[in-house]
Amino acid sequence: MWSFRNSHLLEPVDVTVANLMAALGRYQGRQELYKHQAPQVLETLRQIAVIESTEASNRIEGITVPLHRLDAMMARATPETRSESEIAGYRDVLARIHVGQISLPLTPDSIRALHADLYAYLPGEGGVWKQSDNVIRQTLAGGREVVRFVPLPADETPTAMEELCHSLSLAWESEQVDRLLVINAFILDFLCIHPFPDGNGRLARLLTLLLLTTAGYEVGRYIGLERIIEGTRETYYEALRRSSQRWDVGQHDLTPLAAA
Repeated sequence: MWSFRNSHLLEPVDVTVANLMAALGRYQGRQELYKHQAPQVLETLRQIAVIESTEASNRIEGITVPLHRLDAMMARATPETRSESEIAGYRDVLARIHVGQISLPLTPDSIRALHADLYAYLPGEGGVWKQSDNVIRQTLAGGREVVRFVPLPADETPTAMEELCHSLSLAWESEQVDRLLVINAFILDFLCIHPFPDGNGRLARLLTLLLLTTAGYEVGRYIGLERIIEGTRETYYEALRRSSQRWDVGQHDLTPLAAA
C-alpha cells in the first residue's frame, strides 16, 4: 500500500519519532510491573478501560447516550436506539480484543468481519466495502463545512485492502521496521482508503489496539487509549491531515501522525 511501497518505511525517521519509539520501547519493558499486581486489581483496571474506551471512541464520532443507558449497555442490556446499538457493537469487539480472541494476520475478510461485528446490532449495515465514493468533511468555526480529504474511490477499495493487508503481514514478519511505525503506516493507509461507508474511525481505533497488543504493548488493556485520543482530538486530526497530504501519490509524511 502507499505507505509500504517503494521502501517508504525504510527511510530515516524524524528524530522526534525515533526518540518517541525508543521511549515507548522502554515503557514496554516496564509492563512487567503489571504482572505483580493482584489479579482483582488488574481486572478492575481492565473493566474501567473497556468502559472508558467504548464511551470515548463513540463520543469522538458524536455517538452518545445518557450515562444510565451507557451503564446498561456495558451490562449487556438490549439496545433501544441506533446510538446504543453502535455502542454495544463496539463494546463487544473491544472485549474480544482484550481477552485475545482476535489475532493476526489481518485479511480483507477478517477486517470486514470485524466491521460486521461492529454493526451486529444494526443488521445489514456492516461488513461491506463502500459502494460509492466518499469524502471526509470538517465543520469549521462558524459552521462552514469543507472537504478535508478525498479517500480512494470505491471501485479501487477491494484491491487496495488486499494489498494493504498483504503489506502489513510482510512488514510485520520481516521485523525490518519497528512495529510501532508499521502500525502507524497501516492505520494511516486504512483511514486514507476509508473502505467502509461508516465506522472507519472507530474500527481504526480498534485495529490500533489490536496491533499494539499483538506487538506486546499491553497497556491498552488497562488504560483507555481512546479516551487519550479524545482528549487530544484536535491535535490528532491535524496530524492525520498533515500525514495524509499527497498520500495518493505516495509523497506523504508519516511523521506527524507517528508523533501525535
